[in-house]
Amino acid sequence: MNATPIISPFWIYLLGMTDKITLIDKVGFVLSFAIFFTIKIISFITKLDGDDDSALTLSSYAKKLSILPVFFGLLLLVTPSQKTLVGMLAAKNITYEKVEKITKAGKSIKKELKQDVIDIINSVMEFNKNRKEE
Repeated sequence: MNATPIISPFWIYLLGMTDKITLIDKVGFVLSFAIFFTIKIISFITKLDGDDDSALTLSSYAKKLSILPVFFGLLLLVTPSQKTLVGMLAAKNITYEKVEKITKAGKSIKKELKQDVIDIINSVMEFNKNRKEE
């Protein structure tokens, strides 16, 4: 029997990985920005010392490295949170038809439970009544 799962295992995996991906994004952003900023400061100090060739080389490295903080920053912006993924999953799977089916099933279950409770109460009352008569 090939039953289609209610929730794709990929969604479950993605929900579990969201925090790890976000952490990697944050660490990558902070480290790449720190390295970029450090190289820029060293380049500026080197230029002040009069070593224009080294300052130019460091500046070119900084320009090449500047793409990393931008990349990690954009990745942070587009990585959905766990709440967002749950919302997307709910929006995909919850339809009016499914809600109506659940409501109908809930009403029939409610009627059965109500009748069961009434039967239990009647049994207890009957038991107490028979006990008093003895």
